Amino acid sequence: MFPVLFRVGPVTVRMYGVMIAIGILAAFRYLAVYARRRNIPADFAGNLAFGAVIAGFAGGRLLYALLNFSAFAADPWALFRVWEGGLVFFGGLIAGLLFAVWYTLRARQRLLDVLDLFTPALFLALGFGRIGCFCAGCCYGMPTAGPLGVRFWHAESLAPVGVPLLPTQLFESAYAFGLFALTHVLFIANRLRFRLFALGVMVYSILRFFNEMLRGDDRGAPVLGLQPSQFIGMVLFTLHAVVFFYITYRRRSGSVARKPPQRSA
Repeated sequence: MFPVLFRVGPVTVRMYGVMIAIGILAAFRYLAVYARRRNIPADFAGNLAFGAVIAGFAGGRLLYALLNFSAFAADPWALFRVWEGGLVFFGGLIAGLLFAVWYTLRARQRLLDVLDLFTPALFLALGFGRIGCFCAGCCYGMPTAGPLGVRFWHAESLAPVGVPLLPTQLFESAYAFGLFALTHVLFIANRLRFRLFALGVMVYSILRFFNEMLRGDDRGAPVLGLQPSQFIGMVLFTLHAVVFFYITYRRRSGSVARKPPQRSA
């Protein structure tokens, strides 16, 4: 919609990068404020977040390049022009998660508490990031004649110009902020402890599955009849569902085991 915020000589500041930066800063602030609720050192949380952001960008860009291999093979330097858009959230999620697990275990911190803390921050950053996608015109929806159609007019928009399209970027931004609110409330209330990350991935994967059905941009070759993000999402949903119910079972078994034996009458 508004891909360029302003230009100063040869420097162009794009809304895509600005919104991603706002999302990252908001997530960092969230971590700084709420880390103490799980007795997680603030400096550890900050270092982990910084490393996860770098890993997430690399993973998101790499998966995007793999899904659009022919385009990047013709122009390899495009891999580094991230300001033009082109990040796959699931690639960033997987890479960031792998880094988080490695760094947390290396620092001898409590992994499940750390993942609980980072879950609301993750969706907070994503909510702002998808607004950046809307501004750039990437990840656009199918053409529509309905009242939700949005036209992109800027010459540098990545979406087709002048065609009413479903604003799938804003749909995802809305449910990302909704997941932020949900997981934040659960985190503050200490509900579903150790399972917030699994819950977040499960719900996000379902919502993303349906949102992908409304997308109109090229997302790579289908996998088993599904869009790549749908397929990856279903794999992640299954894995995290197993983790969620396993932890739930262990916690219930532990609480039962800790109950004092009942006296017989």
